[in-house]
Amino acid sequence: MKPVAIRLAAAGRTAAVAASVLAASVLAASVLAGCTLAAADHERLGDTAYGDERYADAVAEYSAAEASGGRPRLWAKLGAATLHNRNFGDAVEAYAALATADPSRGTEAAVGLERVAQLAVRGGRAEVSYLAASVRALRTVAPGRPLGRFALAPMTGLSASEAIGALPP
Repeated sequence: MKPVAIRLAAAGRTAAVAASVLAASVLAASVLAGCTLAAADHERLGDTAYGDERYADAVAEYSAAEASGGRPRLWAKLGAATLHNRNFGDAVEAYAALATADPSRGTEAAVGLERVAQLAVRGGRAEVSYLAASVRALRTVAPGRPLGRFALAPMTGLSASEAIGALPP
């Protein structure tokens, strides 16, 4: 083969490889964009359901969006929706995850956890475990926050050491 012919054949193989790499890159980008769009769709559907006060549907949509990659915004929305749906255990988990994912939103997480505790106190003995969980999470998320009103709530079910530990210094 002549040197020019060899160079043209090599250039043809290089072009074919480049075209394959480009096609694979476009496919990968499309898949990643699809995942991002799917998460955004779930979040948007959750926002609509939340606005319509269909909190169980909002929880399902936010959970699906969070499965694609938990962002602090989703943890906050999931916490609010689960709280409205009176699923206190999941609300505690969501607000604790919010504070872990974005420490700058610790105050927001603490307010959500306090709301869980307030509703759990009103729920009486049936909600005692959620009151204890929210107080424990509050001690982690906002260690300096006064929690005595929850430790001294009637029928808290907290152990004596937890109740004393929840009192302000």
